[in-house]
Amino acid sequence: MDVFRALSCLAVIIIHTSAGPVSTLQAGSIHLFAMTLINSITRFAVPGFIFLSGFSLTYVYQKKGVNESEKWARNFTKILLPYLVWSLVYYFVCIRLGYYGFSWFFLLEKLVLGDMFYHLYFVVLICQFYLLFKVINWFFGKFKPEILLFIMFLINVIFMKKVYFKYIDRFFLQYLFFFGLGCYWALKRDEVKKRIIRIKNYLIGIYLTAVLYYTYRFYQSYVLKLPVKNVNLLWFIFCTISVLFFYYLSLWITEKGILVDLLQKISISSYHIYLSHPLVLLFSQLFLERLGYTSIMGSFLINTSIIFFIVVPFSIYYSKNKLIARYKNWFANLVL
Repeated sequence: MDVFRALSCLAVIIIHTSAGPVSTLQAGSIHLFAMTLINSITRFAVPGFIFLSGFSLTYVYQKKGVNESEKWARNFTKILLPYLVWSLVYYFVCIRLGYYGFSWFFLLEKLVLGDMFYHLYFVVLICQFYLLFKVINWFFGKFKPEILLFIMFLINVIFMKKVYFKYIDRFFLQYLFFFGLGCYWALKRDEVKKRIIRIKNYLIGIYLTAVLYYTYRFYQSYVLKLPVKNVNLLWFIFCTISVLFFYYLSLWITEKGILVDLLQKISISSYHIYLSHPLVLLFSQLFLERLGYTSIMGSFLINTSIIFFIVVPFSIYYSKNKLIARYKNWFANLVL
C-alpha cells in the first residue's frame, strides 16, 4: 500500500502538470494525443487515495487498544493543521498576485469549501469520510461485506447519474464506492490479494483496453467538445479498473524490489508533496512566462522536472526532519 500511495501521489503531480498542455495544445496534434493519454492514465489518483483511506482506517481500527482521542489528535495534526497553514499560504500568494482581495468571510468560505486553490478540495472530501467512518464500519460489521459493497456501488452510480451541483467533486457520495472498496480490501486483504494475482493477465488486458477507450472518449468530450453520454460514469468504471490494476502493479514492484525504498519515502511525504507542489508549479509557470518561454511541451517537461527533483526530495527531507517530528509530537500532546 505504500507503493500504491506513492504511485497515486506521482499521478497527482502528472495530472496537474499535464492539464495545461491538454487544454492548450492544437487539436489533432500528436503531442495532444500523447498528453491526453498521460493525463487519462493518472486520473485514478483521487479515487486511489480515497481507496487507501478506507483501507488504512479499517486496518488500524481492527487493531485492539487504539486510543480514540490520540487517533483524532494525530489526524488533526497530520491533515487539518497543514491544510489550514497551506490554505493561508495560498491565500497570501493569490492576494499578492491580484487574484483575490482580503476578506474574513471569503477566507472562511474558502476554508470550509476547500476552494482556496484548485487541489485543496480533497481535504474537505477526505474529512467527510473520516467523520463517517464509524458509521460505514458499523454497516460492514452488520452486513455481509460483499453485499454492502455492491449497495455502495449502486448508490454511487445512481448519485453520479441523477445528481449534479457546483461542489459535487468534494461530496462523499461521488466517491463512496472507492472508500467502501478500501474498507472491504482491509477486511479481506489476503483473499483479495490472491484473487488479483490469479486474474493478473486478464486484469492487465482489461486495463489497457480501458485506458485506450477512456482516453478516446475523454478526448472527444474535453478536447473536441463533442456530446459524449455518461462521461462521469465512464470515469467511474475506468478508475475502478485502474485501482485494481495499480494495486497489482504495486504488488509486482514490491516483489521485484524496484525502487521500493524511494517509493516508501514518497509515500510517507505524499501529503506534503500534495499540498506544496501546485505552489511551485504556479511560480515555475509564471517565471517561464516572464522569460517569454512559449513552448507548451517544454513548459510541461520543465515544470514536471522541477516538482520531481525539487519538491519531492524537499518533502521527503521535511518528513524525516527530527526537529519537525518533535514539534508534531508536541502539538499532538497539546491537543490531547
